[in-house]
Amino acid sequence: MYQGGTGDSVVTPTVKKSGGAYDQSAKPKYYIEFDGAGRFAWTNRNRTYVASINKYSVPFYDAYLKGRKDDLTKLLNAGRPKDVSDLRFAE
Repeated sequence: MYQGGTGDSVVTPTVKKSGGAYDQSAKPKYYIEFDGAGRFAWTNRNRTYVASINKYSVPFYDAYLKGRKDDLTKLLNAGRPKDVSDLRFAE
């Protein structure tokens, strides 16, 4: 799973661009981009996006560490919420 933000001009563009890290990754693969999140959204310096990040991270870890994929599948198939600017997955 890759996560990025529209406020990040360094890492996110290299992951999401055509031929970037997401495109080059083998399946299963997931990409979530949070609207307005910058590089510090995944640190304690900016706690604004914690709930959104956890919304996708916890079901991902449950799926791949505990073998419980139902919650991740439901979440991904529910569509893109307002705080997510890009959502891609290939299983």
